[in-house]
Order: sequence, then structure tokens, then C-alpha cells
Amino acid sequence: MYVAYQINNNSGANHPDLWVRIDSFSGGVVTLGPSEDGLHHLGPLAPGQTKTAFFFVQASGATATPQAHTIRIYPTRPPASELQNQSFSMTVEETIQANPNVVTTVLAGPNPPQLGGLVSVTVQGSSGTIGDARIMAFNPAAYLSWRADAFELVATTLTLSGGNSGTYNDTLYLVAANASDTAYTAAYTYRAVGTTTTPTPISPISFITSGQQIKHTRVNNFAQFDPILPTENRLTVGKTATPTLSANNGPITFTLIATNGGTVETVLEDFADTLPATPGSPTYLPGSSRYNGVTIADPAISGSTLTWIGSFAVPAGATRSLTFQVNLPTVNGTYTNRAVAHISATQIDTTLAVGDNAPAVATVLLRIPIVSGFVYLDANRNLQRDTGEAGSGLALFAKLVRITPPGGPALQAVSVNAASGSYGFTNVTPGTYFIVVDDNGALGDVTPNLPAGWIGMEMPNQIRTNVVITAGDLPDQNFGLLNGTTISGRVFRDTGAGGGVANDGVLNGAEVGIAGVTVRLAGNSGATNYDTAITDGNGTYMLFIPALLTNGTVLAVIETNPGGFLSTGGSVGNTGGAYNRPTDTILFTLGAGTTYAGLNFGEVPPNSFVPNGTQSGLPGTFVVYAHIFTAGSAGQVSFAASNLPNPVVAGWTQVLYRDANCNGQLDPGDPLLGNLIAVTAGQQICLLVRESIPLLAPFNASDTVSIRADFDYVGASPALGTNHVVTDVTFVGNPTTAGLTLIKSADKAAARPGESITYTITYANTSSESLQNIILYDSTPAYTTFLSATNGPLSTNLTAVAINAPAIGGNGGVRWAFSGSLAPGRSGTVMFSVAITQ
Repeated sequence: MYVAYQINNNSGANHPDLWVRIDSFSGGVVTLGPSEDGLHHLGPLAPGQTKTAFFFVQASGATATPQAHTIRIYPTRPPASELQNQSFSMTVEETIQANPNVVTTVLAGPNPPQLGGLVSVTVQGSSGTIGDARIMAFNPAAYLSWRADAFELVATTLTLSGGNSGTYNDTLYLVAANASDTAYTAAYTYRAVGTTTTPTPISPISFITSGQQIKHTRVNNFAQFDPILPTENRLTVGKTATPTLSANNGPITFTLIATNGGTVETVLEDFADTLPATPGSPTYLPGSSRYNGVTIADPAISGSTLTWIGSFAVPAGATRSLTFQVNLPTVNGTYTNRAVAHISATQIDTTLAVGDNAPAVATVLLRIPIVSGFVYLDANRNLQRDTGEAGSGLALFAKLVRITPPGGPALQAVSVNAASGSYGFTNVTPGTYFIVVDDNGALGDVTPNLPAGWIGMEMPNQIRTNVVITAGDLPDQNFGLLNGTTISGRVFRDTGAGGGVANDGVLNGAEVGIAGVTVRLAGNSGATNYDTAITDGNGTYMLFIPALLTNGTVLAVIETNPGGFLSTGGSVGNTGGAYNRPTDTILFTLGAGTTYAGLNFGEVPPNSFVPNGTQSGLPGTFVVYAHIFTAGSAGQVSFAASNLPNPVVAGWTQVLYRDANCNGQLDPGDPLLGNLIAVTAGQQICLLVRESIPLLAPFNASDTVSIRADFDYVGASPALGTNHVVTDVTFVGNPTTAGLTLIKSADKAAARPGESITYTITYANTSSESLQNIILYDSTPAYTTFLSATNGPLSTNLTAVAINAPAIGGNGGVRWAFSGSLAPGRSGTVMFSVAITQ
């Protein structure tokens, strides 16, 4: 008999195509019916909607032992990951025939049914006496010969009258009222999902409790009811391709056409399209599937087979189309696609016969140009075709010329698509060629030419040489164009790297470019801006001269120094103009149609002189300050110290030493600092300032010492120099406050952008008493960002340290505040790290 399960969508989501399976029978008595496959196509289920799944099962005997089984729900036809499952059980009872429980009329239609369409079986009967448990159970089919594989039960409607009344949809089981008799009409709706070759007998039975027994319908009159005649197929599937002859590799649109020549609506359960494997393998274009013009989900893809699973309705006497797109590989040849559809396991193809194998076929002949490319408008002037860059709008031709013999004529001349910029040569035999872009299609003219006001960018001479054709296609033979002319050059570090001459304003040696520098093209005064460019990783820039600027216009190319950099000079290239260092500008007079190059700007990074210092000491003692000067470029540096005591007390003296090992301490071997020191780019000079405190200096007196570094950039013309100052402030303290000394060092003498430097500050108490409320300050140097800050082991009686620092990647001050006291003679360290940015 049939069993029914209600499936309710309480997930809140729409499910477009659900499938339900019954399996995992245990107990040994109840199993699937002989022709039942255990799979029910439920179809779409909206949130809050309920549908019923029906299955045809059989029992081998009566049993009170629960017979377990499981219902599983899937989002598409299995195999698939199930959405939900639920276990159920049932027992089996013997029944006896009750003559008053009789079927009087059975009607089936349409008869014969049509494959994929609905067929209804309407049963009229009477119950006889209903009593005791008052059960009325209806079974659409009881014979083991029933073809559940050909007729899938999809809906039921029970209508009662007489002793009981009411209408009940999609249920097979009722608890009725006690009555002497109840008339019923049971309408069972099936979908014809398979074919039959012989008539299928109808065997509807009802089970009704009367007294202590369950009694079933009298069956001796079933032979008089007309059977369901063999199913007829009125469906075919055809296929087309657009285009059938293609000059590019996609997309190709395939259309699967389902035609219903019958009198009832039919429903297909899938379309299966097998893509060809030769001469190449096409690829499905996601999101391209449509059924009857409405977007549907992408197919399941297994190997070269695309399968769309769902409920695809085809009205009576109508056609419906499933369309999708594929991209063909870049291999010439004929591509043949084959497609079929299915209703359950029955194949629908180009014939009405269901036993043959006649898939729908469509072919596409692909002839891809062996040589292709674009003549495009290089809008961003980067010498390569980017997404969105299309044609120039000009009437141009691409010409293919064989290198041997040289000089032409061209073998082919093809029009360049003015909108897209595309062009292509077909039927090119293997060999070596060159391609030219011209303003005419004459084969005898192989000299490239562009309309006035246009210049070449990628392939600036409009010639591609050494174009080698073998067996495959050759795309991306591109030419970039621009309406106007260009100015190009570089911004570079004029530090004399790799044997170059430092500070001369000329790019030489292995001097490297500077990225991210702004260069602009302006009018003579600089007020009117025509174009702006940012240098790339090599320091290269390109500016566009609009075609509207006329011959004789005075133009200015202006470079904006990156932060802290200093201009050393510039090269005017082929402009014939002049460079002005104070404004970092090249002025020149425009020659219309001229392309300018070699306008270079030399820059050097700034020098560095750090840090400022503050210490305290007792009268008659001295303190030592450590400083580091780092040269941004080659030159000569000299140092001088001056001081300002407060109050004015004689005896403050300063001596400058060269810190030979850069350890921040005055060692016995450290020499006096020379008067004029030659340095190269990146070189560091470590120096020490020994400040002597007068014996008669009063407490709280101070001396401010300024150390000035005068730097001369050798090789610069005109002369170029800078100066830098650090300040040391020394206070005269008492035994309880004086004597905190600081020494700062770095873990490396030089670092490149992207590397890190760790600074270590050593603090010590050189006084006679403990020091309290110690706070140390420092800050991130220029052209660095903060990484981390920490401290070394704390000395006895220093209990904790609080660190306040910028966020990682930020800039600013670093502060260490100590709790507790630092005993005489005790010391410790704090550290912080930074990253070099440029």
C-alpha cells in the first residue's frame, strides 16, 4: 500500500527543487514495493509551505514489531548532501474482506496517459459500517503488479458524504465518526514518469474498522474496471547553436528545445548536455542558463556533461527552450554537442520512441584568427592595453607583411574596429612576419602612418617585428595610440650609486629611481595644469601634451620633491629648454607634434643629525653626549659647538670626539673630531661631546650646547649646502638628582627601506644617592614608523615600568616611566624598534 509523509519547509529559505527518499528499512517485513525506486520528486517548496511525498511499500506478513525506515530530504536529485532526515516505524496487520466496503466506480484519465503529464484515477465507493477505532485508510493501489515506477503519486483528495462528510487533501488516513455507511470519492493524481507496454490494472482498496476488526474493500469486482493503457510519449528535444560559424572563441549560445505535441502539460526532470572533447574542451559560462527566458541555477557538471535538474514544465501543444552559453577553446575545428532530457529514467530525445538513443545535435565551426590584437587608445599612457581601453575611433588598417622578401607588399590588410580596436588575420601560414598599422588598406603601402595629432605608445613606430607564427594562434599583437604627444623622464636618487657622479643632476652610474613622486605639466607660470603623473617603481613618469596646445607654447615640467628630499639638478632632454633648481622646473617651448624624453630630476635624501640630549652632573665633573650624523648623499661635513650658560659662569667647556666604534661611550682611543670629513651616501659619523661642568657652577645652573653640522654637496653646480643642529642641555644638580646618564646606540649602521632598526638607551645612576621618578623620552626618527618598545631587566628597587608609545605603523614619542628607585651605581636599558619607510 501507499504511505504518505508531509514535508514542511520551516527553514525560512526557499527551496527550488526538493527530492525525498525512503530507505534504511529494518525489521525484515516491510520493504519497497516491487517497482518503487524509493525516490519522490517533490519540486519547489516555499517557506511555510507543506507538500506530501508518497511511496509504495509492501509487507511480507503481519507483525507487531515496529518496522523502522528513514525519510531523507535533498536539495536536488541524489546523490547530494541531505538537508534533513527523520526515522519512522510501522506495524503490519492482517485484514479481512468486508462486502459492504465496496468500490463502485473507477475512472482514469486521460487514458492512455502521456509521458511527463498527469493522470487521474477517481474511485467511488461506500464504507459499510464504521465503528470501534473509526479508521478509514485509503490505498490507491494494492496489486504487486502496480507500476509505481511508471506512475508517481503526487496528490490525493478524499471527499466523504453520508455518515461522514468533508474533503481531505494529500492524506490517506482519517479517523471518522461512527456511522452505518459513508460514501466516498477518492481522487488520486499521478505523474506519468515511465513507459508501460501493457495495460496496468487498477487496484484501489480502502481499510475501514468495523467492530474489532479492520476490513478491506471487496476485490472480486476489480476486473470490471478499465486498466490504465500503455503510456504514450508526445515529447521531443531538439538543439540549435548560435552562431554556427564563429570567428572567436565565445561565447556560443546553445538552445535545447522541448516540444510537447500532446494534449496535457508535461514536466521534464532534467536536461543533460554533453560538451565535445575534441578538437578542444569548451567551458560552461556560469550564470548563463535560462529556461523560458527566466534565469535558472547553473547545471551540475560531471566531466563534459552538464545536467540541469528541476521541474521543467512544457504546456500542451507548446515548446519551451533552455539556453546556456559556453566559451570554446582557442582551437580551430568543428565542435559537436549532444543533448537529451529525462522524465525519471526515461530518455527524451529527437524521436517519440523511448527505446532508441537519438540525442539532439548542434555543431559549431570555429575559425579563430591565428594573428590578432588591438589598436587601442592608451588612455592611462602605461604602454599596455588595460581593461576598459578600447579603440581609437580612427579608420585604421593592420597589415601583415612577410619578412622575406622584405619591403612588401602586404599579404593581408584588415580593418581595425574603430570602437573596440580589434583586428585579426586568418589563414596565415607558418612563418615570420611583421605587422604595421596604417591609415589605408593598400597592400603595396607598408609604411606605417597615423592621422595628424596622433602618436604611438605601445609599439611607438606602429611596427611589430619578428612576429613568429607556428601552429597555434597568436593574440595580443597590440598597438597603443594617443591623441597628442608625450613627455617622459625619471626622478632619481642623485647619490652617485654604482660609479655615478653624486649631486650633479645627471642620471648616471647605477643611480636608482624614486617611486611615488608627483610631476606635472603646466603653463609658463605654473598656474594652468595640463597633466599630472606619479613616478612608477623605476622613478619613470610620462606626461601628456594635449593636441590643442599650439606650436610655440611655453610649457613647464614641475617636480614636487618627496618629503625631505633636496633637489640637486635636472636634465632637459630634447626640449632645448632650461632647468631651474629653486623651483625644480624645466621650461621649454613646444614644437607641435614632437615627443619629448629625457627630462630627469635629481634628488637626494636628507641628512640626519640626532639626537638632542639632556643630562645633569655635579660641579667639577663632566657628562658625555653621543650623536650620529648620517649623510643623504656624498659630500663634506664639518662640526662646530657653541654654548650658552645660564647663569653666565666661566669654565664650561666642550670637546668633540670621533666615536670610532659608535658605541656611544668615550673610550681611551677615541680621537678628536676632524675639521672637515668626506662622506658618501648613507655613511654615518658618530661623535661625542664632552661637556665639563665648572667647579664653581651653582646648583640648578645649566648650559645649552649647540652642535652644528655644515654639509657641502660635492659635485653640485651651482654649489649646494645644508646645515643641521642638535642641542645638549646640561643641568647642575645635587647629589640626589644629578648623575643620571644616558647612552643611545643602534643595532646597525645603515638600513634600506623596509628594514628595521632597534635603538637601545642605557641609563645609569652616577650620583651618590638613589634616583626616583625616572622618566625617559625618545621619538621615532624622520622617515620611520614605530614597530615596538620594551625594556631590559629592572635593577634592584625599580619595581615596574609603564611604556607609552605610538600605534604600530605610527609616529611620535616613546615614554618609559619607572616606579621605585635607581640605586647609586645601578643601570639598565630600554629599547624601541622602527621601520625605514624611504
